Amino acid sequence: MSDTLDIEVQELGPEGVREMLDAMAQHYFQISGKEFQRRWEAGEFEDDDSPGVMRIALLLPQPA
Repeated sequence: MSDTLDIEVQELGPEGVREMLDAMAQHYFQISGKEFQRRWEAGEFEDDDSPGVMRIALLLPQPA
């Protein structure tokens, strides 16, 4: 008996990341990805420890 998993990994390009960001922001907060990013950068999620915040924040572009 084999205990291996059949997992397929797909790399997302910039457009795919934006689509995922929008979908997750809509799912968790009913807002767009751009609105989530604006609120994140304004510090509006500092005290929010809901699981959606960090899941979405990981998709945001990193500062150069």
